[in-house]
Amino acid sequence: AHLMAEYFNPVIQALHDLPFPSIAAVNGVCAGAGVSLALACDLMLIAESASFVLTFAPKLGLIPDLGATWKIAHLLGWGRAQAITMLGDRIAAADAVQWGLAWRSYPDAGLPEAVEALALRLAASPPGVCREVRYAYHAAYTNGLAAQLEYERLRQRELLDAPAFAVGLWIMSAVLSAPSSS
Repeated sequence: AHLMAEYFNPVIQALHDLPFPSIAAVNGVCAGAGVSLALACDLMLIAESASFVLTFAPKLGLIPDLGATWKIAHLLGWGRAQAITMLGDRIAAADAVQWGLAWRSYPDAGLPEAVEALALRLAASPPGVCREVRYAYHAAYTNGLAAQLEYERLRQRELLDAPAFAVGLWIMSAVLSAPSSS
């Protein structure tokens, strides 16, 4: 418990609080705390040979930690969260993507290039927008609909006045008014 409080949980919280998006790249077997670390990232790309396994309960008599119970329950739903935790069955890459645990899978050899391309796409986003998206979805986990509508209204009011919106609007109008090349 001391190690979790002093070392491991702060890492998960730091990933959660980053001012920019984080990407997990998973190849091979991702187990235990590795699952927790991957889930702490904003986006997860996985190799087709990747798999996930939570052996805490059936093998060690423990519960998942480092935020995994929170993430897995929200991502997979109650039934799947309970089953994969109590049974410790391996989750194949295709199931991980289908269930929403990971975003996409790639052929093993193509994973590094896919991660790099995704990082470049995110870096080209308007400054701060990925952080805003992350915060909005984090708020949605705890807000009711009325509170989330108010959160969105207040954030949009502020973001509409931000320089990134003005630049984006200018770029979109230029793109839409450009002559078609077809």
